[in-house]
Amino acid sequence: MTERRSNCGTLGEWRLDAGSFRHTLDRRTVFGSALTGAAALLLAGKPAAALTRETISPAALGAIPERHGVLPWRTLALAEIEHGSEPIFPAAVQKLNGREVVVEGHMMTLEDSPRLQRFLLTAYQAHCPFCMPGGAASMIAVRAEAAIAVRDKPLTLRGTLRVGPEQGSSLVYRLENARIA
Repeated sequence: MTERRSNCGTLGEWRLDAGSFRHTLDRRTVFGSALTGAAALLLAGKPAAALTRETISPAALGAIPERHGVLPWRTLALAEIEHGSEPIFPAAVQKLNGREVVVEGHMMTLEDSPRLQRFLLTAYQAHCPFCMPGGAASMIAVRAEAAIAVRDKPLTLRGTLRVGPEQGSSLVYRLENARIA
């Protein structure tokens, strides 16, 4: 058998001879393997749920501490929302429909403008527009009375809360006639 040789870049170099297989690793491969091994040791024995919203501190996700007089996000999170099904709202949430509330959250813009009348208010800071930590119950569609300056700090708003999705929307909460509280 003739000697075959191939270089696999970051995987090192390997040789196939008539009688043996030899593999020589380069530094990048050794370092990458060490990092992978270290990560496996750190995560060993922990379930996949160990890194979910339920097990990570809400403060680490940018949650705002509850305050007296401000509607807590945990109340809104009581809604049972499953994709493809009608949301189920417990009595504690249903009684808020049409009432004026004060809510505090993070502004998530829908347009590129320094001042907005329409945006999302979220329970957690948005790190990725495709995956919000709290799902649909952690977002409120806001329609402000007047344009509000875009900001990256928490925002406290007063307005009329509407519970239940609008036609063609997957958002289950709306805050109408919102203004800075």
